[in-house]
Amino acid sequence: MGLPGCGKQAVGRALARRLRRPFLDLEALLRERMGSSPAPVAEEPEAEARLRQLERELLEEMLKTPEAIIALGDETYLQAENSRLLLRGSVLVYLRRDLLALAAESGLKQPELQDLHLRRVPILNALCDYAVRSDDSEVAASVIVGHLARNRVSKEEEA
Repeated sequence: MGLPGCGKQAVGRALARRLRRPFLDLEALLRERMGSSPAPVAEEPEAEARLRQLERELLEEMLKTPEAIIALGDETYLQAENSRLLLRGSVLVYLRRDLLALAAESGLKQPELQDLHLRRVPILNALCDYAVRSDDSEVAASVIVGHLARNRVSKEEEA
């Protein structure tokens, strides 16, 4: 999870490849089910509600896939019900990038990104198990694998 342009799909694919796990892309599935990009729909209140309902249903469906690596949508974690679903047994990784890289990847203007950054980073930090720089998707995937391995070892030691 992270801000637009942080590399959720690229890191998710790299991580899934390394761990030999299924990769699921929530935004891609939303586009497929809607027949278009979710962004323009989100500007109409009634369409926004339908979009968020579909997003929640798809997330519930994806979370049933054992050991899946899921790339969330840019706003998925902002919905309280989605956050509750994600906090039940998922490992949440916040993918961080500097604002210039985010602007280049997302196409958003610097002031808009700064506003998103100020509003969303505290939420991302509160929800995540790990925060990882995502400038290079392969390096980020490797760092995440390391975190997961250390976490697994410490849980085994506790038992």
